[in-house]
Amino acid sequence: MSVIGHLQTISALDSVFDRFRVAHGTNVTLPATASATVLNATDTMPETSTSGNGAGIVFSGRFNYAKIQPLVSVASQAFVMHVVGFSRSESGRYHPMLLCTVNVTASASGTGQSINGTTLFPGLTYSKVNGDCKIFNGNAAICNGGGVLVDILGYERVEVVMTVASGTVTANALISLI
Repeated sequence: MSVIGHLQTISALDSVFDRFRVAHGTNVTLPATASATVLNATDTMPETSTSGNGAGIVFSGRFNYAKIQPLVSVASQAFVMHVVGFSRSESGRYHPMLLCTVNVTASASGTGQSINGTTLFPGLTYSKVNGDCKIFNGNAAICNGGGVLVDILGYERVEVVMTVASGTVTANALISLI
């Protein structure tokens, strides 16, 4: 029996580079937390963004993690981001599982960035409510952007759902799969 050496292990790693891309083709208006659509098991594979629910679909495929940076149109805006994974059961239904919920506050400084013709501000501070994710808080003095890293291994589809307590806020998210 041979032992796999360190160099063999490192060379076997898949180092696919995936650029950040937007979750929505057009920015979405976030629903109020109380009016967000509840996700239930479905017979059809989630394939398109449910923009009325502030959600965007990620096709996870063979990737293990999703880097997510949510952005909103109002500086200093507080909002909630949920990451939901969908797995298919033996009966063929797609079942949602809440992977994490994070409270986010957008950056108050900087110029934001133009996405789909609207200036959006990245999440600066993050606070995990439940689930499992790695938090990367921004720092206004150094870098206005923060984000989360979520384990998506084993899920065929992943939804990023954002809600706001009140007001009219448009949003999008930058997502990279690794």
